[in-house]
Amino acid sequence: LRVLLAAVFLLSELGSRDNAVIQTLTRVDSDVECIVALFKKGLMEAVVLIYLLRHSSLNLIEMDMVESLLLVIKRKDNDLLNMCLRPRTAAVVLLGLILGDSGEGIASSIVNTIVSEKALEIIISSLESESTEERIAAVRILLRCMQQDGKCRNTIADKAELAPVLDSFVGVSDGEKFEIVHFFSELVKLNRYIHLSSQVCSCVSNFSMIVELELA
Repeated sequence: LRVLLAAVFLLSELGSRDNAVIQTLTRVDSDVECIVALFKKGLMEAVVLIYLLRHSSLNLIEMDMVESLLLVIKRKDNDLLNMCLRPRTAAVVLLGLILGDSGEGIASSIVNTIVSEKALEIIISSLESESTEERIAAVRILLRCMQQDGKCRNTIADKAELAPVLDSFVGVSDGEKFEIVHFFSELVKLNRYIHLSSQVCSCVSNFSMIVELELA
């Protein structure tokens, strides 16, 4: 296991610096399958290498690794190797890609798994991540959770810090901006909660100022 972990660590470090390494790995299907198999068998750090391989959402869905991703998300950072990218960040981003492009049936199953595995609050904490990509992925996941299971909305409303979500609005794609707006619109449905309405209104006010600055 130590040898495999060392190999995954080295490939991840090299791949993060040199795209040629990633291209070499992606050209050989058996290499990719081996990496995914190692991850699903418990080599959690392999999630970073899977992230670096930049597979399509369809391929990620076919890999059937949601439960393994949730195990990484639930694991404390100091329990895993210090790598070029936090394994939790990689896992949240991959889960966001999978859930964002899944059909209703698969999405519902994934949301049920997130809730049953008690991973929802940990994903909520990713809204405060230093990584913009992780924050956007968390928005995508939590948005889908609210759409599939209305009960999730209450937990997100109680636990989420919304200011970092607003900060993510600057510099992201139009599609990601739409996801953020959609995320807020789902939370506003809970406007019977005064403290949440106040927080959302404050964020929407700042959001409008950012839009005006971008259009100036």
